[in-house]
Amino acid sequence: MAEGEYESQKALAAIIPGNVAHPIAWGMFEEDKSKAFYMTRFRELHDCQPTLVEFLAIMKKFHQTSVSPTGKFGFHVTTYNGPPKMVNDWTNSWEEYFARQFRSDISFLQTVYGEDAELVDLTEAFIQKVVARLLRPLQTGGRNIKPTLCHGDLWDGNVQIDVNTKQPIIFDSCAFYGHNES
Repeated sequence: MAEGEYESQKALAAIIPGNVAHPIAWGMFEEDKSKAFYMTRFRELHDCQPTLVEFLAIMKKFHQTSVSPTGKFGFHVTTYNGPPKMVNDWTNSWEEYFARQFRSDISFLQTVYGEDAELVDLTEAFIQKVVARLLRPLQTGGRNIKPTLCHGDLWDGNVQIDVNTKQPIIFDSCAFYGHNES
């Protein structure tokens, strides 16, 4: 998790440096390799939201200027959306990336709430009928999607205002290269 957060924030900082918590380091504790740390420069943050205009300008820059280093969907390290692991292996297809992550999310939920065979069947039907119909056309018939860097856990709790700069700061990013409207 620490490495995923470090790499996620590093990727964001390369694009929107004035609007992220800049990572400094991550690593494993020497005496207990089951524990890790993640360090970032301290910023005094105020728990309030930026204006919509400010926030949309940051997101626009973020999505229009980011470029996947492989030209594919995914990320170079595993990131986490809370406890669930993101399946970030590189793929050429947004449909494949989305379906793979959706299956992984359902599988994680079943480890928490118990197995449900009907949910597994519904998941596959949803992927085959809905996901395929909505996402496949985006990359067929000469159409293409540019994978852009995405904040995989963007909600109001992961955006605050820096007290000193008055700029919105985005953190806890769980990044991946995906469809910019994911």
